[in-house]
Amino acid sequence: MNLHSLIQEAIKGRGSSQKELADAVGINRTTLSKYLKGNSRLRFDNILKLVRFLFPDREKEIMTAYARDRNHTHLRQCLEYAYINRIDSLKDELLERLQLSSNKVDQEWATVYGLNNRENYSYKLLHVYKNLKLISTEMKIFSQLVTSLIYWHLNLYGFAYETCLELEEKIKKIKDPFIRNSYTARFGAAMASYCLYLDERETCQHYSQLVLDTAPSPIFKATAYLSLGNSYIFESYEETIHFLSKCFELSNQERHDYLINLCKDTFNFAQNYWGHTPQFLNFESKRISDQTEIAFYYIKRNNHSEAKKILDSIDPENLSNIEKAFYYYFRGLITKAETDFSKSVYYFKTSGDLFYLNLPIMELKKLGINTYLIHSIKPIKEGN
Repeated sequence: MNLHSLIQEAIKGRGSSQKELADAVGINRTTLSKYLKGNSRLRFDNILKLVRFLFPDREKEIMTAYARDRNHTHLRQCLEYAYINRIDSLKDELLERLQLSSNKVDQEWATVYGLNNRENYSYKLLHVYKNLKLISTEMKIFSQLVTSLIYWHLNLYGFAYETCLELEEKIKKIKDPFIRNSYTARFGAAMASYCLYLDERETCQHYSQLVLDTAPSPIFKATAYLSLGNSYIFESYEETIHFLSKCFELSNQERHDYLINLCKDTFNFAQNYWGHTPQFLNFESKRISDQTEIAFYYIKRNNHSEAKKILDSIDPENLSNIEKAFYYYFRGLITKAETDFSKSVYYFKTSGDLFYLNLPIMELKKLGINTYLIHSIKPIKEGN
């Protein structure tokens, strides 16, 4: 496919002048004129702007064909595009081409990107990334960003946050606009998640907006809307549902099952929390998070006997820390017992989730428990 010819034909078909097109897309008129005459090349970000404007329903098809063309100089940008849009077959092709390149920086990109697989996040991979000897600014930044994500996966939250925060100014110095924007969105999405987990809601909202301002793909926007929806759960039902709906729409558009399921779970909790009927709650599910959410549904409708029956059928010994935190919170809503809410506080703290830690804390305050005592809660043995 000749992208240059395709763009020219599309412009003629629209009947727009070059000036109108340049203004609409946000490209310098002289730059666009030279490109259309075949006298110069466009930056990758400008090519992407043109494709999105002229072929909004064919973006991935056209950009994938462009990436596979051997006559462009945007191999690294194409690799990032393939990653953030989850075009796995293209990603593998580009990794191979970069690895076979005689350019050492190209080879470096192939190595650093090739290592990045969430399924392999471990102390071993952390050690590999921390010991890479890198040349390019971009790969030093990308490697540090992945290192931050691995720290988070390993529950080393402080290291993850600080490692990521260091990147904010570094990313601004990246010269290529597409890579700079994409890495900014990657950074912002990570920081929004971290800040939400650490109960820094306003900062979470700030970084989520940063993602929306720079997002190079719908998936980034979906994650930003999910973080925003979560951040308003305790304050505004309307804001929560507004942002979750945007996340759900984009996640479905991109067929991103993981985000779709996260969004559904958040919808269910938010709607239960505010006393509305959870639209995605599966009463036939045996998944622990669904079972406890069903118990929450009954609790909110004062059917404590049904809720207790569900919770009694679950052995907390088999739950993760975050599952235990919610389990004891829901049990506390039935028993109104300080012990249950205190266990919930402990497990939320142990899991590192300081945002949802607010749930048992609010209930303990209703019971008249001193704020200082709440925050000094230490580990509680199951038998106590």
